[in-house]
Amino acid sequence: MKKFYLWFIRILALSLGLGLLAVDGYFLPIFIYNLMRSSYELRLYLLFVFISIYLVSIPLLIMYFNSFKFMNIIDKHEVYTLRSINILQVIRICAFSSTLILSVGSVFLYFVIDYENTPEVLFVWVVIVMLTFVIGVIVSLIRQFILEEVRFEEI
Repeated sequence: MKKFYLWFIRILALSLGLGLLAVDGYFLPIFIYNLMRSSYELRLYLLFVFISIYLVSIPLLIMYFNSFKFMNIIDKHEVYTLRSINILQVIRICAFSSTLILSVGSVFLYFVIDYENTPEVLFVWVVIVMLTFVIGVIVSLIRQFILEEVRFEEI
């Protein structure tokens, strides 16, 4: 049963990474091209939102790749090693940087959305920001626990 969960998380990380690459490589360039051809008066703000989406995809892809590597470490029963602590550190930094980038992008998003859809769009955006923050906090706690266990084993 444990192997099923490991494979599920691996497949989830791989599919999220490929989905993010598809959005960044195919859909966003189409939106940006159509936006630049339009006469939308707030297109500069929307362009900053698209830039923040591109910027947040870099740490997210790194986070997905490192979570895949961490699942391989768990599969080999090498969790209490310095390598797993370093991987969790990278995931933690990526999660907190994603939170920061999305928080800055929310300022530009507020100007772009129309007033009828403001609460719904901002709610979804805040949920995504909180999700990345919670991932960072949970990974920090797991990293701290593993670090304490590694220190305990060295003594």
